[in-house]
Amino acid sequence: MWTKNIGSTGIRTNRSRSLALAAIALGFLMAVPAAPAEREDSNKLGAEWWQWALSIPGNVNPMLGSYGSSTNPTPEQCVIGQSGSLWFLAGYFFGGTATRTCTVPEDKSLFFPLANSINFNTPNCGQNLQSYSATQVRMLAFAGLAGATYSATLDGNAIHNVQFLQSSVFKVALPGDNVFNFLFGVVCTSPPDASPTLAAGIYSPSVDYGYYVLLDPLKKGVHKLQIQSTSPTATAPTDVTYTLNVVAVSED
Repeated sequence: MWTKNIGSTGIRTNRSRSLALAAIALGFLMAVPAAPAEREDSNKLGAEWWQWALSIPGNVNPMLGSYGSSTNPTPEQCVIGQSGSLWFLAGYFFGGTATRTCTVPEDKSLFFPLANSINFNTPNCGQNLQSYSATQVRMLAFAGLAGATYSATLDGNAIHNVQFLQSSVFKVALPGDNVFNFLFGVVCTSPPDASPTLAAGIYSPSVDYGYYVLLDPLKKGVHKLQIQSTSPTATAPTDVTYTLNVVAVSED
């Protein structure tokens, strides 16, 4: 099978092991333990973040590139797939430098990874037609965090309310033009793989580990969020700067 060790700092692809792995990494913060009930609820958010991020086609995926500025006004990837009282933000899939401008309603909490790792079972892509258990993908997902460093600031102040989250088993839905195929073209080996690309479908078991931040709704106005990371498995550091334009919500 193939592995993808993906950090906010970059990526190294290895097709010789059983791993569909992604790590969005940032650096050097102390994770704050959560209360049991809070942790159980927060752990679900890591899975939901991946379900959001991996469901979006590669050419408009919010994990890639710069967007939302006056020189690159459309599409504003920040709004794709967002709903409810919680909005997701992303680092840089496989690493890179980006500047992003996002308009966010003032009543939205923000959730994003500093360093995270997913492993999902892909028996028709790089696993010699074998299926991998939840125990196996959990072990590989956990290994994907090794050595990552991360940091984040909001309006120039270090963010310290970082939580280490570990998900239950979940499913991810990938479109045919998913971010893996968009970046690499051919991501599976053939034969015995059924296809040279990662086919559209529902993949399970999937497991996530990661360091995440949940921010309460920001005050109306302009805010700067910077995410940086490095990883031994990445090919480049990540440095992503968000300009967050927080706007009033009309009650009319």
